[in-house]
Amino acid sequence: QQFSIMKGSILLTAACLLPVAGSAAVLNHTFVTITGITDVSGTSTPGSTLDDVIGVGLMIDQSGLDVTYTPGVDSVHAFSGVHDQFEATHGHWGGSPATLGPLVLDFTFDREYPITDLALWPVDSGIPIGDTGPKDFNLYLSTTGTFSAVPDFSGTAAAVTGTGKANPMQLFGELGDIPASFARLEILSNYGGVSTELGEVAFGSSIPEASEASVIMLGLSGFLFGARRRKRADRK
Repeated sequence: QQFSIMKGSILLTAACLLPVAGSAAVLNHTFVTITGITDVSGTSTPGSTLDDVIGVGLMIDQSGLDVTYTPGVDSVHAFSGVHDQFEATHGHWGGSPATLGPLVLDFTFDREYPITDLALWPVDSGIPIGDTGPKDFNLYLSTTGTFSAVPDFSGTAAAVTGTGKANPMQLFGELGDIPASFARLEILSNYGGVSTELGEVAFGSSIPEASEASVIMLGLSGFLFGARRRKRADRK
């Protein structure tokens, strides 16, 4: 009888914790680790690739951000860093997609992630401000490095309206949980400028986090299992 009372209390406690656990085990949209980036724009067209002076790696090393993030820890949705630097720390093509064709960047992650977010920091250091940032784009995701002809997401970045030293992050979070180890960003147009500029690129992934309630429930389950074993042993 004592065991039945204890069992009922444990089950009642677990039942009360279930809603808490369900709501607390939220998906934390954290930055993923990008290990590589390649400009694969049409190299047959002169000037179609990134300028040699401004390396493609500058778009994933956070060198242009006023604050940095830690992959796997910091939330994409809560990040407020802006691209605060000028020409020296961002990607720059010496032409627009209208004259060069699509500007294409390939990214490699350190492992496979369920990708949920794309973060862009468009940059405009030209005169007038606002015409060299990327506009329409396609995003392709892959687990093998081979990309489909159909994009996984298509979007439009807003024109850069601030100064060249305060360009905020633009977040696109409608991607779903698409598994990927590789990504391809295809910039289809800019805002009419004679060059195209992009500060930083980042991706977010939904990673479930264990809640305190989940841990408590696991402990209660173990306690109940042990109690059952002790009761069976007493019967013997």
